[in-house]
Amino acid sequence: MLIRISLGMLAYVSISELFGESFKLYAFGLSMFFVLLPLADWLLYLPLRRRYKLVSHYMWYYPIIYVSVGATVVYMISGSGYYVVLFTANSLANFVHATFQTPQGLQWLAPFSWISISLYGNKLKIFSAEERKAFLAKKYEEYKERSKKRGRKDEMRTVDEELSDRRHSRGPKTIALLIVSLFWLFCFYLKS
Repeated sequence: MLIRISLGMLAYVSISELFGESFKLYAFGLSMFFVLLPLADWLLYLPLRRRYKLVSHYMWYYPIIYVSVGATVVYMISGSGYYVVLFTANSLANFVHATFQTPQGLQWLAPFSWISISLYGNKLKIFSAEERKAFLAKKYEEYKERSKKRGRKDEMRTVDEELSDRRHSRGPKTIALLIVSLFWLFCFYLKS
């Protein structure tokens, strides 16, 4: 999450500079909202996971669809190209980050193609729809097995497991990116 927040700060400052905007707290808050919005899919995942035996919480991680619909909605609400670009940049930053963090990949080209693209472990992997489905079925079986070992009747992931899946590295590179982002944001604020 720290990486996404850092990317949101960098996107906000870059796009604001590009559009000649000064620091505005609401625009910064909107940038943070835009970069974190795709993570809210777990709010749908939790109540639907048992009914549909869902393994992945990436329910609206279809970048072409998400960005197209979202940019249209943002434009209809704001009428401003600045906010559309802010939304698009933050959304794409989130999806690129997820492509590196997700073993089963994201379906970047959906609905035109259902292949999944992953850069997990810094290795390019392309999965057909069938391979992705088999991967997720295997994950589902792993969750069931793990639940049995823990003595749980519920074979699905817990809320804690789902949320902890969202916690990524807080290593030196992540902290360095956060510091650079905060510094750049602070400089932009002082300039405004």
